[in-house]
Amino acid sequence: SDITLMDSNLSKLLYTMQIGTRVVVTIQENILLSLLAKFVVVAFTFAGKMTLLLAIAADVGVMLMVTLNGMKLLPRKQTFEDRNPRKRIGLTRKVYSSVSQNKDYSSGVANDDSKDLEII
Repeated sequence: SDITLMDSNLSKLLYTMQIGTRVVVTIQENILLSLLAKFVVVAFTFAGKMTLLLAIAADVGVMLMVTLNGMKLLPRKQTFEDRNPRKRIGLTRKVYSSVSQNKDYSSGVANDDSKDLEII
């Protein structure tokens, strides 16, 4: 298999597939950017407008841009809400809280002992 899960949490599988897609797209962007820059440098060289110093500066500049573009794949600082795997994979859960003063009017008498739940 291409992926081995070391945990029974299947949300990690979805996360792995998503990060894999992002990695492939970033690699394609980096290759396209570096090839485009190389073609521009070669074109300026054949036109007689490029010096060795400018070619090296262009190469180093593209290297920095590719590195910074690849850094977008690094994990970001997570908030408490982002750590919830249900939220990360798009599942939502309704949050319920018990209401302290629920009254049951079905029998015509207010009953404070009922434990109804209200969506907040």
